Amino acid sequence: MKNETTLQADYLVIGSGAMGMAFCDVLLTETDASVLIVDWTNSIHTQVPEFNPSRDYPT
Repeated sequence: MKNETTLQADYLVIGSGAMGMAFCDVLLTETDASVLIVDWTNSIHTQVPEFNPSRDYPT
């Protein structure tokens, strides 16, 4: 049995880099359009520390 989900949007934006996010920002603030953002990050090459609220962070 397949587990399928159908998503509907007026615009499909591939990538959430600076230009993709700026484009979506304009669409969402200036129109009534709906936007679906698809982004894939290669976790092998991207070193993003995981947020851990138990750590002491500067305030």
